[in-house]
Amino acid sequence: SETNQDYIKQIIAEEKIRDEKGRESWKLVGTHNHLLDCEVLCHVAADPEFPGGGVHLLPTNDFVKQKRPNKKSPSNRKEYKRPGYLER
Repeated sequence: SETNQDYIKQIIAEEKIRDEKGRESWKLVGTHNHLLDCEVLCHVAADPEFPGGGVHLLPTNDFVKQKRPNKKSPSNRKEYKRPGYLER
């Protein structure tokens, strides 16, 4: 495996503990956990149940049903005129 020791140390840098009242929390047992935070946030962003999250690889039906402008139809934009100094 090409997983280096720094990555492994950061991934296992936190442990879930339970206090006397039964509440769970995370305790930092290593020095850095930046890669663990990055991994967790990537999973949250990819989760389709997270508001605004999810990886959308295929277009939705709403996107497919949208009318696309016909390239041959005239547009409302004004025609662009190149400046004269570009004609040299």
